[in-house]
Amino acid sequence: MNVRAVMGFALGPVAAALFGFITLPVVTWFYPAEDIGRLAMLQVAVNLSLLVFCLGLDQAYVREYHGHHNREALFKTAMTPGLLFLGLFTVLVLLNPTFLSRILFDSTNRTLAGMVLICVLSAFALRFLSLVLRMEERGLAFSVGQFLPKLFFLLLIGVYAVSGRGHDIQALLFAHTLSLFSVALLFLVLRWRICTDAVKQKVDLAELGAMLRYGFPLIFAGLAFWGLTASDKILLRALSNLEQLGIYSVAVSFAGAALVLKMVFQTLWAPQVYKWEQEGGASKRIQVMNDYMLIVVSMLFCLIGSVSWSLDYLLPAGYEQVKLILVSCLGYPLLLVLSETTAIGISLARKTRYSLAVALVAFTVNVGLNLLLIPAYEAAGAAVATIVSFWLFFILRAECACRVWQPFPRLEQYLTITVLTVLAVLTTLYGDRLGWLTHVFWAGLFVVFFAFYAKRISTLLTLLARKTGRA
Repeated sequence: MNVRAVMGFALGPVAAALFGFITLPVVTWFYPAEDIGRLAMLQVAVNLSLLVFCLGLDQAYVREYHGHHNREALFKTAMTPGLLFLGLFTVLVLLNPTFLSRILFDSTNRTLAGMVLICVLSAFALRFLSLVLRMEERGLAFSVGQFLPKLFFLLLIGVYAVSGRGHDIQALLFAHTLSLFSVALLFLVLRWRICTDAVKQKVDLAELGAMLRYGFPLIFAGLAFWGLTASDKILLRALSNLEQLGIYSVAVSFAGAALVLKMVFQTLWAPQVYKWEQEGGASKRIQVMNDYMLIVVSMLFCLIGSVSWSLDYLLPAGYEQVKLILVSCLGYPLLLVLSETTAIGISLARKTRYSLAVALVAFTVNVGLNLLLIPAYEAAGAAVATIVSFWLFFILRAECACRVWQPFPRLEQYLTITVLTVLAVLTTLYGDRLGWLTHVFWAGLFVVFFAFYAKRISTLLTLLARKTGRA
């Protein structure tokens, strides 16, 4: 894949993060932290539903795409089970809509439950339709699905602000629902032909069974991973209050600056590695990418830790804690994307049960730390639980990949991420006492890493320049 194609795929995550970065400060000025917490609960619910209803078949679709002779049939086989379960879910929600709204939003408003249902259906459709564009390597079209919901959401919030209306939770959730539904409908129109062709195909039960055997362990691994990324919000709501959940959600959303790297990398990485596997020589290329990704992750941690003080000028009063929590919230996107370069060996070896084991261990640790830290530190405790859990998640994934596929050097990685994790924890828990010295420490570590990696950074920049020149 050339640089121009990569840029097409990168546009979506970059634009999504940009719109999210613009939208968040606007939302905090017009809605209380409690409502931002409720919006976070909607996103948690949608992510869980998407994970469950996809049944791991979205990942099986990606895994089998390049070697399949009838891709329309593959598409139908991957989508059909999830659609059936979604139909059952719809019936259950309609039978008792207030139950869902009470759990998520502490409200008996049936309209809110309807919005959750529409969001789940839209997200499911958008997931599979986007995968078609991804596997066809239509980077620009794929990117539209990444950022267009956030753009629509930003525009609707702007309409609310100008009109002076829509400053309640129902309007906020409606803006999110309409944005997601509109983009799902657009993608359905764009890929209408493959949908109609897929309807004419038969579901191969033998193939479905093989895909489920590949994807089924990933459901539980995904559930454990969802718990790893969502238990902090759920336990904050249970053990603290919606205001602390709102503050924490703002910090997590600002970590979207790092999610750009995660989303771009995850979009490109697995399909590219599977292609390398077919060509041969995947091991060496993976190791090179791992070295470069360690540099990128380290520098981003230090850079964001150095400048996080600037958030005080973007957010209204009451959000001063965000700048200290943000650094620990980076553990999710940055340590996850770094682990993707090492853990890809688990997928290449088709040992997906190891992914489940790792996610379960990290999830258990995350829940334990949240239960221990949230009562004492509230949002800061949840952030610390997140980064420590992902530190463990990274190490366990790397060790499993070495066991089932090929061993690789990793001492430097372990030492680097341990230093970053320790400093992030100290920043989150004690940064208010250290004051400006916290950001000085991060700036100093940035200089140290830059000096240590100077030669490799130069090589990376030269390589990028050459590839850009060929594009």
